[in-house]
Amino acid sequence: MIDPHDWLADPRPLSECLKDFNRCLNDGKADGAFEVGRAALGIDSIATYIGLLNGDPTSYEMTLRLAMIEAERRMPPSKINWPKD
Repeated sequence: MIDPHDWLADPRPLSECLKDFNRCLNDGKADGAFEVGRAALGIDSIATYIGLLNGDPTSYEMTLRLAMIEAERRMPPSKINWPKD
């Protein structure tokens, strides 16, 4: 099993982390990553998720970061691909 990325220790803003998280769960691809990430976190509101990606502040940042770790942990290892820089 591949260990999930430690999103709690990642010093980057949540918006940057979410963008990488989306691509990570979408086989490293940007196309369609928004929906994959949003579904994995169970966020129904498109407007809320867009706001998070645009850097809107949230009191739930730590909860979201924990959810990102858990979502990665639940994905089959073959589906998790970090985007290439």
